[in-house]
Amino acid sequence: MLALHSTGLTFVSLCLALAAAVPPLGYERKLLHDYLGKREEKVSSSCLTDAAPTTSAPKTNVWAQISPEDNLVVWDLLHSTTAGLNLTLPSNAKPSDNYVFWIDTLPLNKTDVLPFIDGSGTVPAKYARAIIFEGGKHEPDSQEYMIGPLPVTNSTAIQKLDYLYNGGKGGSVPYNGRYFDGPRSSATDPLIVSIMSNISDITAALFQGGVYYGSRDNRTTLALSSGTPQSYDGTQAFRNIMFRVPGPASYMTPLDFFLLIDCTGTDPSLYKMKGFITGEKFYPTIAALRKAFEAGELGMEYDQTLDADWTLVDYKPELGVRQLESKLAPATLEIGGKRYKVDEKNQYIEYMNWSFYIAFSRTLGVMFYDIKFKGERILYELSMQEATAQYGGNQPKAANTVYHDTYYSLGAEMGTLIEGYDCPFGSTLWNLTYHAGNGSVTNTNSLCIFEADMNFPLSRHRTGASNDYGFSDLGTVKGAQLIVRAIATVGNYDYMFDYGFHMDGSLEVSVRASGYLQSSFYYPTQGNWGPRIQQATQGSLHDHIITFKGDFDILGTKNSL
Repeated sequence: MLALHSTGLTFVSLCLALAAAVPPLGYERKLLHDYLGKREEKVSSSCLTDAAPTTSAPKTNVWAQISPEDNLVVWDLLHSTTAGLNLTLPSNAKPSDNYVFWIDTLPLNKTDVLPFIDGSGTVPAKYARAIIFEGGKHEPDSQEYMIGPLPVTNSTAIQKLDYLYNGGKGGSVPYNGRYFDGPRSSATDPLIVSIMSNISDITAALFQGGVYYGSRDNRTTLALSSGTPQSYDGTQAFRNIMFRVPGPASYMTPLDFFLLIDCTGTDPSLYKMKGFITGEKFYPTIAALRKAFEAGELGMEYDQTLDADWTLVDYKPELGVRQLESKLAPATLEIGGKRYKVDEKNQYIEYMNWSFYIAFSRTLGVMFYDIKFKGERILYELSMQEATAQYGGNQPKAANTVYHDTYYSLGAEMGTLIEGYDCPFGSTLWNLTYHAGNGSVTNTNSLCIFEADMNFPLSRHRTGASNDYGFSDLGTVKGAQLIVRAIATVGNYDYMFDYGFHMDGSLEVSVRASGYLQSSFYYPTQGNWGPRIQQATQGSLHDHIITFKGDFDILGTKNSL
């Protein structure tokens, strides 16, 4: 806080003084030196390398992930003959096999946790959560299971995880509606290769030599993509495949060529082609497409760019150099030293009357628990629940795409952060770990913690007066917040999640989107669906909807918030 009075001057930060338009001189300089001497305030010797002070969490972080050791033991238990699940290793699996998709941590019931964190109750039992694709059943499906209590003992059981859901089928999803993973994608490849090989002369003529013989065939010069959902109700499955120019940013180099296939069920021999779309027309068969081609009815008004350098996030001086851009940009620095404390083992943080625990899930990402201000719990849980993007357009990919990014394990895509760019220099950086198969993957430096200037006063007031200063009292409170940040790159999008803990007790959640557009091929007649951004590329009109769970415990657990 900076307080100015008609009788004197005081500062709490040396940097405020140095940053003033007119530096303190004479008597004001003496007041500053005296004030800093009384406060014994020192500027950190190295605000870029000093670690955050440590503290000890009041309780063990019961929301933390199951350990890599527990993950491995759970994996072995699921694959044991006594489990009776008849599992195949995912690397060898076909759609008609049963195999583990992933293992994660089952969220604890709040009623089991409160006696422990608020009193002397026992530590709640931990359970793993697993999704198993059961293509080998008479009625194939995807089923969630809970495995526990952990560590694995003779009392550990494998049970269907149904109690979380209220849709009537518990944790079961129809096979056709389940995640379209590697084995399912591989099962459709022979049909796609057969079709595209048959029309390679057509695609080569239309797309500057572009052909597709399979992703592993060296002759292939096209890439493919298909959106979600692949099923609307689980009774059938389909792929609306869009072809693109391959490269580091193929989302920005789409082609006007779509292959639609029916891939219902677990038997690839029953998969079939539904047709093609190009030039805003539907062709139900190869013969129909070839007839139109030979009649000269197919053609591209605009050729797609083969060089995708224009899409890359890099420095492009050829687009113009701005005056003074070579100067170092402003930066956030904790020059007085870090004012927050951490218990990294328990993922626990204290800051200016705030305290909270951090947990992590491969699907939901970073989650916060037992959030307290001045010792009083404000929120039991704060967590993102879903990030949805719904597209619009007059082309199969855009018109039929609704992304639910937890479907793609959003948390597992929270990757390494670049200090000084993604987060300020000197930030506290933590790793995030998720489980994959019978192992674990650590994304290093993928969570950052730092205190930031809000760049506006938290509170201020000036009382005018007829004197040499023009006021009798002026008070202003410096605004600051602690930010916890992670960035998830899901396909073409980079979601930047910020959780800001303000000194006045307010909590701010911010999400910013970056990355690449999921674009469409450009047609002048489709301008209502997005602007033209390159010679053969247009943006796709879409909405992002991000939902959060906030379990408020203001004045106790019996509120209706």
